[in-house]
Amino acid sequence: MADETSIGVGGCSTDSSVRVIREIEKLMNVQLFERQNLAFFVKEKIQLLPLSQFTYAVENKFIDEDTLYFNNTVLTKKELLQNWIIPVKESWLAKRFNLQGQPK
Repeated sequence: MADETSIGVGGCSTDSSVRVIREIEKLMNVQLFERQNLAFFVKEKIQLLPLSQFTYAVENKFIDEDTLYFNNTVLTKKELLQNWIIPVKESWLAKRFNLQGQPK
């Protein structure tokens, strides 16, 4: 997140930020830039799930419409603070997988 009220963010600062994130990925053995991984709060733990396995997880009741989802589509600080962790039924996943009040 950057405050651009006094100066804009340029390519060099973006490159530096990406480099720091890549270092964290190596250190923690995680993939933070993998957009196909979804994060959920299941059984008091954060669980990562590839998008390709979402339907299977719903069908086998590992995830339901009330499962908390880390909504990484937020664009602003306000959205991050208010809508980052939301139930699946309030996310784009509900529309895509028809989970609005109807468990699969």
